[in-house]
Order: sequence, then C-alpha cells, then structure tokens
Amino acid sequence: MIPKLVAQFCEDLKPERISQFSATDIAIARHTGDTPFIDVLDTKAKNLPNKSAKDYDTLKWEEELRAEVAKKHGQKQKKLTADEQAKVKAQLEKESEIRDAVNSAEVMIKRGAGIIKSLANSPPTEADGWINPACSSLCKLAQLGGGVIVGDSISSALMACGDKVSSRIGEMRPFVAIATIRAVGKTFLRSELETEPLGSKLYPGLYLESTANLMNVCRPNNPDIIPSSNPIRAAPS
Repeated sequence: MIPKLVAQFCEDLKPERISQFSATDIAIARHTGDTPFIDVLDTKAKNLPNKSAKDYDTLKWEEELRAEVAKKHGQKQKKLTADEQAKVKAQLEKESEIRDAVNSAEVMIKRGAGIIKSLANSPPTEADGWINPACSSLCKLAQLGGGVIVGDSISSALMACGDKVSSRIGEMRPFVAIATIRAVGKTFLRSELETEPLGSKLYPGLYLESTANLMNVCRPNNPDIIPSSNPIRAAPS
C-alpha cells in the first residue's frame, strides 16, 4: 500500500504542476467577472512579469485597484465592433482554459499534500518508506512558489512530516520543519511563524541534525531520524 501512495503523491506533486504556469496565468485563474483579465483591446504594450509570488501579488493588487477605481467612477461600457467582440470572446475562452488548468493543478497538489499529511498524522508506522520522497516533492514545489495556488497546503504537509523526526530531537521538531520551509521559499504560514530570524531556527536545527546523525551511527537502522531537515543543508543562504 505504501509504495502505491508514494507513487500517487509523487505524481500529484510533480514540479510541472507549478512550473507550467506564469504569474499572469495564476492571476487569470483568480480573476472573476465577465471581462477578461487581459485587456486585448488595449494597444499599449505591457511587459509581463516573471513568475514568482511577488509578481502574482503585484498583479492581483493592480487588478483589485483597477476594479475599485472603475467602480468608484462608474466606468461606462463601450460599444464594441464585431472585430473587438471576437477578440474579447477569444480571450475569455483562452482564460477559461487557463483557469481550468490551474484549478486542476490545485486539486492534484492538494490531494498529494493531503496524502502526505495523512501518512504523517496516522498511527505510528515506519516512515522510511515514504518520508524522503514526500519531503523532496514538497520542497521542490515550495521553491517554485506553489503556495500562490494552494496556500499553506504544502507548508502544513511539510510541518506534519516534521513530527516524524526522531523523538530524541524533542521540542525542536516543529522548528526544524519551519526552518526548512522558510529556507526553500515563501511559506504562506501564519505571520508569527515567520517573525523570528531564520538563523535562530536554522543553526540549532543544523546542530541537532549533526547530533542526530551521530546518534544514528551509534543506533543504525533508524533512517527517519531527521529526514525532513535534509533540505536545509542544500538551501540557499
């Protein structure tokens, strides 16, 4: 059963689920209304941003600002020519396809993260069969900014994996997971979990990891002693 679950969440959490979309695609998916997100009738050239959580937040803010200004000033509906109507219709259809694709990816990522969270929260079982691919898959999506689509689903699943770290780490277990998440990308966690400087969480975690690895040498066959902290070592400073 475990191998089947691993295969399923690895498929659900493929990096392509996120990397295929631009910040504009994600903003389109969150756009509501009868008008297209991209104004195809606007003749002014626009520079589209690169994909990142910051770019998405900027696009979202600009969209909300335009809607608010239009509502305040009572923007009048301009009568469109047949050619303009065709352009708007084509854009609406294109954006509908993008929205469906983003929503489908969101469902799959949440399913994969949910499987991992369920495994982590299940009655005590051997974690060595699933926790390394789970943490690896989650960290890759976190690095790609997957939270702009699924919120804290990725982070909460990785934090649940932190509970599988050896009990010999004690109360530092959740902080190892938090430091890992913060090191690899935007967390979408509660603000109080991001106020403390990362170094104050990271260095104790690294110390505990090296200590745990030494303990693992003394007590072999314990592969899940601290697997969820491994990405910290490879994380950018």
